Amino acid sequence: MVNSSLNISLNYRYNCAVVLQESGLPSQALWWANVTNSSGTVSYFSRGPTIRWTAFPGPYQYAVGTSSPGFVPAQSPIRFQLNPSGYGANVSFQAAEYRLNFTAIGLGSGIAWVLNLTAPNGSVQQYTVRGSDLVLSEPAGTYLYTVGAGGYSASPDSGAVLVGPKNASATIHFQPIRGAASFGESGLPSGARWWVNLTAPNGSRFSGTSQGGWVNFSLPTGSYSFSAAAGGWAASPGSGSFTLTLRGYGRTIAFTATSPGKLSLRIRPAEAQVSVGTQSVNLSANGTAVVSLRPGSYPVEVLASG
Repeated sequence: MVNSSLNISLNYRYNCAVVLQESGLPSQALWWANVTNSSGTVSYFSRGPTIRWTAFPGPYQYAVGTSSPGFVPAQSPIRFQLNPSGYGANVSFQAAEYRLNFTAIGLGSGIAWVLNLTAPNGSVQQYTVRGSDLVLSEPAGTYLYTVGAGGYSASPDSGAVLVGPKNASATIHFQPIRGAASFGESGLPSGARWWVNLTAPNGSRFSGTSQGGWVNFSLPTGSYSFSAAAGGWAASPGSGSFTLTLRGYGRTIAFTATSPGKLSLRIRPAEAQVSVGTQSVNLSANGTAVVSLRPGSYPVEVLASG
């Protein structure tokens, strides 16, 4: 037997503890950790607050997931170095968020609309929007909403929308609320034509005419300026402004002649009795007369004996 030295190398491996502590999931929700190293991927499952396993030291990566609807991991996959002292970490889940889009159709440029949104937990959030779209990011659940805009009716003006497991949307159609605006006149002769012009805040113009009676409009509620006129007549007021509500608006325009017209008469016999409208006319010796009248149509009556 030969005496000689012997060199022996001992390589040993031992298991190290890994503990993941979960928060954010409902009780008894199933969750898991997919653990990857150079040898492959192993999955560990739990319906409790922790997942435990043991492994040899070395580099690892894990990603967590859950089958609980509406929940997602709050963090990206984690890389860690496992050593003999073990490894522990907290992992959290949060409610998944989905896009919730409300679209307004029919509003005038720059008109604001207001949406009140009630979340599944009862909290209410109000949004004021100038534009066609309101885009939100919300957790899964059923949301209630009411919507409105000054001077407009909304269809629908309230409703419910289900968010998750996919994005959700709702479209709101707006129509201007209309009111009646009426203008009457005084002072014009029968059949005289007169007109009213209206201008809305956005520059839109509306015109109406009448030959005796009223000039009527059906318009979206809001503020307007107006002007009124008739050929050969002065209007009072000739212009102004008003606010149209659902109760409507009405006023009278008074007209006076800007200058009287002249009616020249030559009647035979000169002794005849003459009247123009309600005005008696005295003829000259040769049967002539000039009568000053406001513009309009007048009956002429001549009475003579013989």
